[in-house]
Amino acid sequence: AVAMPDSIPDEQAAMFFVNPITAYVMIREVLKVRRGGWVLITAAGSALGKSVVRLGRRDGFRTICVVRSSANTASLAALGADAVIETDHQDLVAEVARITGGRGVGYALDCVGGELTGEVVRCLGLDGRLVIYGTLADSPLQIPGRDLMMPVAHVSGFLLPNWMALQSPLKLLGVLRAVKRLTIEGVFHTEVTDIFPLEQAATA
Repeated sequence: AVAMPDSIPDEQAAMFFVNPITAYVMIREVLKVRRGGWVLITAAGSALGKSVVRLGRRDGFRTICVVRSSANTASLAALGADAVIETDHQDLVAEVARITGGRGVGYALDCVGGELTGEVVRCLGLDGRLVIYGTLADSPLQIPGRDLMMPVAHVSGFLLPNWMALQSPLKLLGVLRAVKRLTIEGVFHTEVTDIFPLEQAATA
């Protein structure tokens, strides 16, 4: 149980353990993104993707948002995304090379998998790091060996409950406090489209 201040609405508190903590931990604790660095994130129109964009504006790192179509482009740009790539008509690898001046990105977050993960690896710069935290494509990752070798890439998986199980109580307390502060600031605000009473959980 985590105590919540009155300044965090119940609707936001109800989602506290999903996207906000995951976004915070992957950026700050796992990747340790540096100020000025480039972070590429797939399925960027998601609540987690938007949280990473807001965190980037706050912490000073730059974001490349990868989406399938133009449906979320305007909203991501309004949040402060530095670039949005629509894969239904743009070449991901070529666009990342253009945006970064050929250097590639230092960090990437992927929740799709399949062929897209292989393209994301090709977007990594030297010593680049990719964290895989989802499998929306429901198909095996396709990553040619040389595409891992050339940038000396680091690829790892992430699942929040397992990461939390490896941390000390003091560490977890610090993370929870930090995420609470960022939630109050609005960095981890999640859009609410509807509210259901508990007895309508199945309907929801």
